[in-house]
Amino acid sequence: MKARFLCVIQLALSLVLLMAVVVGCAESPQTSKYPATLSGRVTISEKMRLAGSSILIPAINQSYVFWIVDISVKNVSYSQPIAHEESSSWLTEWQIVSNNVSYSLSFMPVCDPGTFNIPQGQSGQLTLVFSVAGTVAVEDAQICYKGQEPSSFGELSEKNTVLVYDWSTKSVINVTPSPTIETYLVHGASMIDVFRYMQLKTIASWQGTSSKTISFTATQVPCIINYGWTATSAISSSVYVLACDKNNICPLPMGHKEIWTIELDVAGKYTIQVDAVGAQWWLKIGVEQ
Repeated sequence: MKARFLCVIQLALSLVLLMAVVVGCAESPQTSKYPATLSGRVTISEKMRLAGSSILIPAINQSYVFWIVDISVKNVSYSQPIAHEESSSWLTEWQIVSNNVSYSLSFMPVCDPGTFNIPQGQSGQLTLVFSVAGTVAVEDAQICYKGQEPSSFGELSEKNTVLVYDWSTKSVINVTPSPTIETYLVHGASMIDVFRYMQLKTIASWQGTSSKTISFTATQVPCIINYGWTATSAISSSVYVLACDKNNICPLPMGHKEIWTIELDVAGKYTIQVDAVGAQWWLKIGVEQ
């Protein structure tokens, strides 16, 4: 009888624990960190074409580019609809934020805020155009909604980089770009002539302020990687780059006058690892024309 009584108590305790787990799950739904859940995919373009116009519009500042951002929005808890009416502050309600610097919507008449009306609990899609410094990396930036307090932030991912974007059709204009010919630091022909400079065709380039892993296929060799950086921190600043093939063979970089060069002699797939701390870095890959 005593053993049976203990079994009943154990069963009752198990049921209580099970109910506690169920209630805990029911009372802890997934909630957003911000009043709105945001995410975006970025198409970077050097120039824009507006509806009904054949004119290509470059960014006002030559060092800036256009970010066309397809934004997914869910109004989780804002009492007012998101971008519910046109106002003088609408140009600053949406921003790109990177390293404590904000970039506002482009001043071109390409967006109609009156069409954006996302009430609480509803989701929607927006496409907005921003003017952003060409040195900003997508992985270092966020989309920000400041139309209501508190502000909401969301992650961004890059879709592609193009030369011209047509706003009327929301599509890329196919333009065959002229190859970019740039000066590259290259290994010299002898121990005396350690370095030399060559004019090569740039086939890929990247820049950023944080570490990055790049997948690259060398279809033409020799293939030259050049990179360098500018310090952004007075405390510590460094950039290390390795380019390793599938067999984990990594030619060591050699430096001259703050530019580093790596030569790839074998075609195939490479993983380029950029480890950066407190620096704005650039990296480009060139081949002979």
